[in-house]
Amino acid sequence: MIKRITISVEEDSGSTMQHTVSTKEEALALINRYFKEENYDQEVLYLVSTNH
Repeated sequence: MIKRITISVEEDSGSTMQHTVSTKEEALALINRYFKEENYDQEVLYLVSTNH
């Protein structure tokens, strides 16, 4: 069973933010939010890792 999901968001500027959620629904909502906020001139990298 998955205990938590950590999503790291890295921008071209070098800034990195991490968010930890506990459900698939929360993870998908977070990813969808970042895709909506993403500018075309900004590269956003999503790294999803699970901790058991």
